[in-house]
Amino acid sequence: MSNIRLVQQFSFNDAAVRLHIVQIIAQKLPNAHPDNILLLAHRIARALIYMYSNHELGPRGIMSADNVFLGLGYEGSTCYMAVLVNAPGAGAVRSIFRGDSRAINDLIKLSLQKKMDALEVGFVSALMREHGLVRGARLATHRW
Repeated sequence: MSNIRLVQQFSFNDAAVRLHIVQIIAQKLPNAHPDNILLLAHRIARALIYMYSNHELGPRGIMSADNVFLGLGYEGSTCYMAVLVNAPGAGAVRSIFRGDSRAINDLIKLSLQKKMDALEVGFVSALMREHGLVRGARLATHRW
């Protein structure tokens, strides 16, 4: 009797996930050059692939690009806007890329729209810093 090894088929589609991340970033940075959006999306997708390869996304990983989304995260007494991933079997929604945190107490008295605006500013600021880091690394290695 031979040993038959069953291989779990994943529906993790790298290209679809990258495109979905591009769409999220383009929505928040509508005036950005497409090359810059692609650069940021690639960087964020690499973090997701790292999580996937280290089995941080459960035994099956993510099942579709829709499992990656823009949302709000909370940590202690702060909140932030982030690119999040919901991986069935991982037990929790995880942050792939997060914006600047804001103290919840600072946001309590604001209207819902102003809260979202403040968190969006933090997210865009973090994207811009990330772009600067990536661009600086590429310039330093003459790959820009």
